[in-house]
Amino acid sequence: MGGVGKFTLVRELEAALGGSRPAQWGEPVWTGRRILPVQIALARSAGTTFEDVVLTIRAALAAAVARPLPAFDIALRR
Repeated sequence: MGGVGKFTLVRELEAALGGSRPAQWGEPVWTGRRILPVQIALARSAGTTFEDVVLTIRAALAAAVARPLPAFDIALRR
């Protein structure tokens, strides 16, 4: 159902995970750890497969760490 605020909620969660949190939320339990939020809009992609989702996550992770991910690639190939 459109217009109920799903996208706004996702954007707020993404900002909170990325480090921009409202003061009233308090200190996160993951303080000191790095979290990489990845948003995948499945509603706009009628033909999205499980492999597409996994590859999207892999691409975001590779961009964040800026190095090859051979273990991820081997596991995905299996």
